[in-house]
Amino acid sequence: MKFLDLIKLSLLNIKSNKFKSIIYSLVMLILFLLISITFTGTSSIFNFFDKQFNSYIDLKTISLKLDSINKEKELDNIKSLNIKEIVAYYDDYYSLNLSLSSNKDFNFDNYTKPNIVVYEYLDNYNINPNNGRDILNSGEIICSSSFAPLGYVSDTKDILDISNKINNNLEVIYYQKYYPKEGESKVIKTYNKSFKLVGTYDIKEDLNYYNVCYINKDDYNEIVNNSISIWEDEEQKILSDKNLSYNAYLIVDEYKNVNKVLNILKEKGYYATSENELDMDLYNLTQNILKYICIGILILLIIIIYLFIKNVIKENNDNINLYKLIGYNNKIINNIFKLEYIILTLISFIIHLLLMPLIKNIFIKLMSSFPEANILTININYLGSILFMIYTFMLIVLIFKLKLNRKEVWYVNY
Repeated sequence: MKFLDLIKLSLLNIKSNKFKSIIYSLVMLILFLLISITFTGTSSIFNFFDKQFNSYIDLKTISLKLDSINKEKELDNIKSLNIKEIVAYYDDYYSLNLSLSSNKDFNFDNYTKPNIVVYEYLDNYNINPNNGRDILNSGEIICSSSFAPLGYVSDTKDILDISNKINNNLEVIYYQKYYPKEGESKVIKTYNKSFKLVGTYDIKEDLNYYNVCYINKDDYNEIVNNSISIWEDEEQKILSDKNLSYNAYLIVDEYKNVNKVLNILKEKGYYATSENELDMDLYNLTQNILKYICIGILILLIIIIYLFIKNVIKENNDNINLYKLIGYNNKIINNIFKLEYIILTLISFIIHLLLMPLIKNIFIKLMSSFPEANILTININYLGSILFMIYTFMLIVLIFKLKLNRKEVWYVNY
């Protein structure tokens, strides 16, 4: 019998058993959706952790306690070690907190003490603008396209979309302070600086606070030098430095290399520690739990689909007997029913492909009121459902093959 004729007979069989066909298709659709949702959720969480390790600069920062008098010399000694994993050295804080000023391009009047946190733009740090371009010159800045001049937000209404502000100017304010004695300070000079916004990055891809921006090395050093505090008594400054827990910082290329660099520094006698540490045991436990849940659901669904298909086939004895009366042999009858359930499975798979984007959009809409959810990227993972569909096809074929191997022939009840 021709393949086209087999398809026609399979479609007729589906039409003559509408109720059973609909039930089978619905069950398969639910199973496909469950698997895709599980795989999508698991992969999204894994991707979030990976991005956090690679993007969040505090996790890749090593704090050093150096001799306040010979700090520059000690830092030069560390540089001479040529530790390839270290991408930047700072003899002071590795980030700057700058106040924001409203202008014709940006209005921050509705915010109390608007500010940004600024890092030096490092070539090997991997900030990828999704709008505009990289920093090429002094006086340029890159910020998150989802921007909030307070860093933390309690309401998504506080988040500004500045992706349409490319080539506009962002005004910042910083200060130089005078310390007549420890514990007291006053501003002696105020600096205003304008930066051209040349690019924005996606906070979902480069995880940061909503007010983190990047400037080039020259601008960064200029601000650091201009804001160096002046002390009435140099001994007070030295004493203040000694009271600091740490007074130098190193930036490592990847989080996984932090412990390696720490061990090298400790072997050389330096007092170093990670600025921020993740509980890797908790991270690994979370990964394993998600993997086991995913595997468990897959095994459960495999058992369900096996029992379901086996039961559905048993219920088709009337149609089988009818085909036998017409004169079809066992091979043709098997092919008709195999093709019938393969077609129904394929229909369910296609419908599930159409529904998953809708489910994703509904979930994103429901979570849009939570600022924390905005940093989570959800990419639909169809791997599980594709594997499940292939398994289902193999299972359908296998069940009929086992019947033939056991010499179970389709028969007619008189």
